Amino acid sequence: MGFIRVKGHGRHRYAYLVSEKWTEQGPRQSVSEYLGKVFEISRVSEPDFSSIKNSGSFTEILSEVVGKELLACGFSEEGRGIYRREQEGFLLTVEVCDEKVRVLARRGNGRQRDCVFKMNDGFFCEHSTGELFGIIKNSERISEEDGFNSEPELGRKLAALVVNAGLKIPPEVFVSLYEALESLAGNKKNEED
Repeated sequence: MGFIRVKGHGRHRYAYLVSEKWTEQGPRQSVSEYLGKVFEISRVSEPDFSSIKNSGSFTEILSEVVGKELLACGFSEEGRGIYRREQEGFLLTVEVCDEKVRVLARRGNGRQRDCVFKMNDGFFCEHSTGELFGIIKNSERISEEDGFNSEPELGRKLAALVVNAGLKIPPEVFVSLYEALESLAGNKKNEED
């Protein structure tokens, strides 16, 4: 896991995934992946999270949260899981399907390219949302690697991933999300036993 760094080239800003290694001389950072052009996205209204089901699966709840956040940021829903908005001469498109989110930008008739949204306190992009949706598959690996041996540690990891992905959700929605994740992790353990 790394962190996202934004660099400016002229008037434009671009995001990169940076990994860090510790050596005898101190930390060394290297760019491991180009994530795309950065667009500043802000809310135009407050999202309505009241319709989110508490009994849904982790993926369903998270997909709804992403959709509500995008609608609050001025995107329009143009199909099931497809959100669009125009900004700075670009058509911004977000495709949410199952456990994958694609974040794309296209200028005019050009081709679509990956991009990053600077939202709230994080970066909404394919990488950060992929880590968030991927916590389901990695919940046990995360527990072993990071020394998480208690439920609150998994909750802290989930909270960090939500903030890093640029999502701002109320506590009751976070609790629903955590409970859905916890039940999935519990089911995985029961299957292995």
